[in-house]
Amino acid sequence: MKLEPKIIAEGWYDLHASKLTKTERALGAWAEEALKEAIYHDGEYAFEIISAIHELDSEHKCIESFSAGPIEDLLTYQGSAAIELVEKKAKQDSSFAHVLGGVWQNSMTDSIWDRVKKARKVEGWADARN
Repeated sequence: MKLEPKIIAEGWYDLHASKLTKTERALGAWAEEALKEAIYHDGEYAFEIISAIHELDSEHKCIESFSAGPIEDLLTYQGSAAIELVEKKAKQDSSFAHVLGGVWQNSMTDSIWDRVKKARKVEGWADARN
C-alpha cells in the first residue's frame, strides 16, 4: 500500500522548512525515508511526492535541500523513468524550472544531465553547475 503523496510531502516539508527539536526531527524522519524509498524503487510515485512538495513550498523555504536532495536523487537513480515528467513540469511551471537550477549532475548520466540543463533556469543560483 502506498501512502498518498501529499502525506509524505507534508512530512518532508515540515522536516525541512521548520525549526524542530531533536525529538521532533527523529519523529519526522519517516517522511525522508519514505521519499528515499520511492526514489530508489518507483520514479513516477517519487515524482508525485516531489510535485506535492513543490506545491507546498511556494515561498522556496527549503529550495536548496529540495533541489540538491530529492530532485537530484530522482534524476540520478530514476532518470530515464522521470526525465520526461520533470521536463514537462518545468515547461509548464517556471517556478519548478527555477528549482531545477539547484540540481547538479551528481552521478546522473550525461544524456539525462543534458536534458536537465535544457529544462532548468539558473538565474538567481550563485553556484549553478553547467
